[in-house]
Amino acid sequence: MIKTIHSQRGMALIISLLLLIAITVIALASSRGTGQQERMSANLYDRELAFQAVESAVRFAEEWLLANPNHDDFQDTNGRFQQPDPNNMPRWRNPETVWAAANLNLGGMHPATEFIIEDMGRWPDPPDCARGSTIPPGCLSQTYRITARTVEDDRAGIMLQVLFRR
Repeated sequence: MIKTIHSQRGMALIISLLLLIAITVIALASSRGTGQQERMSANLYDRELAFQAVESAVRFAEEWLLANPNHDDFQDTNGRFQQPDPNNMPRWRNPETVWAAANLNLGGMHPATEFIIEDMGRWPDPPDCARGSTIPPGCLSQTYRITARTVEDDRAGIMLQVLFRR
C-alpha cells in the first residue's frame, strides 16, 4: 500500500503543534527564572540600602557621643542607658525599650532607623593593657555599646551593634 501526499498532511500539523508547545514551555520557564532573579536582586539592593542606613545611624550615635562627653546624661531615657544588668533581658530585645530616632538624610532618602546607646563602663584599651596586677594609667577608656536597627515593616530588617570607646 502506497501512502499518498493527502494522507500525510495531518502529521505535519501535529509535529508543528508539539514543537510549538515545547518552545512555549521553555520560554515560560525562562521568564519565570528571570523574574525570580529580578526579585532576588531587588531584595539584595534593599538589604544593602538598609545596612548602609543602619551604619549611618551608628555614626550618628557616635557623633552624639563625641559632642556630649558627659556620660552622666545616661538616665535610661531617649535611647541612652546606664550599664546593663546581665541578669535582665538585653535592651535591644525588650519591647519596652525606648529607642532614639536617627534623623538621617542619605541622598534624599530618609530611612527609618533608630538606635540605643548603653554606657558599658570603663574597659581596658587596648584589651591586653590590664593583664598585670596593677592597671597602668590611661589603660581604661569609657566604652559604649551602640545598637542600631531599621524599623520599616515592608523593608529589609537590619540590626548592627558596635562598641565605641572614647
